[in-house]
Amino acid sequence: MEEEVDKLRWHIIGLSEVRREGEDTVILESGNLIYHREDDHLSQEGVGFIVHKSLVNNVVKIGSVSTRIAYLILRITKLYSLKVIQVYVVRTSAHNDEEVEEMYEDISRAMHSSKTNYTVLMGDFKTKLGTRESGELKLGKFGVGQRNRRGQQLADFMDKEGLFMMNSFFQKRPHRKWTWSSPDGSTKNEIEFIMTTRRQLFSDILVIARVKTGSDDRMVRRTLNLNVKL
Repeated sequence: MEEEVDKLRWHIIGLSEVRREGEDTVILESGNLIYHREDDHLSQEGVGFIVHKSLVNNVVKIGSVSTRIAYLILRITKLYSLKVIQVYVVRTSAHNDEEVEEMYEDISRAMHSSKTNYTVLMGDFKTKLGTRESGELKLGKFGVGQRNRRGQQLADFMDKEGLFMMNSFFQKRPHRKWTWSSPDGSTKNEIEFIMTTRRQLFSDILVIARVKTGSDDRMVRRTLNLNVKL
């Protein structure tokens, strides 16, 4: 992964399906920091982060709620801090509504623990949110596809937590919107999302096609506009 992203300008990378046993925080030879949590039996779960070496000393706290929800708190200045939550949602076809709701409760706990100035929630939600419906203010006008039932659960969670779905606020060509493709390439969906409680925090979101992630998902790059005095 480090070799792949060397061609990009980056600061924090959220990881899903990490496939590294246990929980650990390691400083790599490059000076970058990697954190991961996965079950000992290496399931298809596992989340984590890679933090660029230029920001390692700004990490206040890094950890996880479960093998599907990790969090990172970063000091921006003496007065401002940023929380990033990385999510890898349960395979919805294999889990019932109650389990999915429990997962959203865990995400909510991660959001509200350790208060910060800014919060970003991102990851693989395995759901189709689609275009915004009448009266929905948390979605922009550039959503993709048709909403499914799990997508409505996500929309309800966004409304409850005051989250903006930032993917939908930036107009991009179709090939810069889809984040997942079926093995035969016949089906493409947008299932990786980036949300925040402050819409003005983001200046751009773009799917990066040239980075090989080792899965059927594509990397989504988000650009933050942290307008604070250093």
